[in-house]
Parts: sequence; C-alpha cells; structure tokens
Amino acid sequence: MLLAVALLILLGQAWISLSGAPQRLPESRTPGQDLQTGFEIAGGLLSLLAVATTFWRRAWAPWVLAGWVFSVTLASGLASAVWARAGLARSLITGGATLLVALGVTWLWRAGARGSTHA
Repeated sequence: MLLAVALLILLGQAWISLSGAPQRLPESRTPGQDLQTGFEIAGGLLSLLAVATTFWRRAWAPWVLAGWVFSVTLASGLASAVWARAGLARSLITGGATLLVALGVTWLWRAGARGSTHA
C-alpha cells in the first residue's frame, strides 16, 4: 500500500511538471526562470524514471530518487524566487518544505518497496 501511494504521488508530480513546465518555457524572461523550468522538467522525468526503476533496474532507484529530491527541491525554491518574486526567506522555506515532502515520498517508496516482490 505504501508503495502504491508513493508511485501515485510520483506519477502525479510527473503529470503536473511535464504538462506545465514546457508551456512556461517560452514565457521565461530570465536565466533564473529558464533554470527553474529546467529543474521542473527534470523532476517530472525523474519521477517517471523512479516509477520505472521500481520494476526494472532496481539498483538505479536510489540514485534516481536522490536526483528527483534534488530537482523538485530546487525547482520549488527557485519558483517562488524567480516567478513569484518572493524574498530569500520565503524561497528557502518553500524549498525546505518541498525537501521534507520529497524525503517523505522517498521513505514511502522505500518502505513499500521492502515488502514488494518487484523492488
């Protein structure tokens, strides 16, 4: 059950990132906005790859999940800074909160994968 929840979250995040970020790319006016959009797209792709490594190439899963945590954390923190023009403190809080959620999803994935015959 934990693995299913983690996979649904990863798939949902992939959908949101990959359906929204490419549309924002032409709207980017600054290098920061380009960088944030790139991290968001990378997070979406790594979400899909994390789901795939649940069933195939399991040895890659820790590296893929680490990259996913890194990319979604940076995408979130940068988004508040470069798109919403929030201050440094708000951007750090947003990034920190995202890091905690991403680590929680990683924990769900690992706890669920331990009980799975696939991972």
